[in-house]
Amino acid sequence: MTIKDGVRVETADGIYGLTPCGTFTVYPAGYATGSLNEDVRTWILSVTGETPPSTLNGPLIVNDSDKATFLYDQN
Repeated sequence: MTIKDGVRVETADGIYGLTPCGTFTVYPAGYATGSLNEDVRTWILSVTGETPPSTLNGPLIVNDSDKATFLYDQN
């Protein structure tokens, strides 16, 4: 762990969904979920157990290599 410009930075190897670490796409709150890749919508459904709302309630980060998706915590 390091602190740089007041931000805590931690590095780790082999975190599920982050490796291989190539490119990521960030979708902002309000983005139409119907425009998301079907794999991403399926991932959201499998994680939340619910069909995604028509627009994102918060940011969404997608690992472009395997479509692993990191959701905004609604709670």
